[in-house]
Amino acid sequence: MFWEFEKTAIPRTFAISLEPVITFAALARLHFEYGWPAELIGTQSKKWEFDLVTYPEPGAENESVAVEVKKTAKEVEKLVEHVTSLSGEGKVAVTGTQAMRNSIKKYNGLVERGAKVFWVVGPAKQNYIFKVEQLGEKRIALIPGDEGLLRHSSA
Repeated sequence: MFWEFEKTAIPRTFAISLEPVITFAALARLHFEYGWPAELIGTQSKKWEFDLVTYPEPGAENESVAVEVKKTAKEVEKLVEHVTSLSGEGKVAVTGTQAMRNSIKKYNGLVERGAKVFWVVGPAKQNYIFKVEQLGEKRIALIPGDEGLLRHSSA
């Protein structure tokens, strides 16, 4: 979370990485605002595609909500642009720029793991919420949604 700089400098300088701070804030929102029990929230998905996840029940294999956190508004916008351009596809070959490859890994994680909601979170409460609609034949569509999709329901 912290980066230290020159050890001989007095005072010694450091910086804080913004992405973990945003991740903690999103985790707190899942619990306090959207009602997810702490035992159903996890950090880092099993294959490392997502920064935060929620599960429908303890011990579940697949996520209910998959969350990706980005430290800048530009990164958020680029991820959303990439994944929405893939909507309707099945699993996609990982190619292109580093940002596109990262986006494809997120998209493929949604295809493979079956999360019902994809939440992209950035600084200053910037966020996009998508319902992940299963189209069959391992294809998905990302449908823009609202905060209601993030609420925990025990039903």
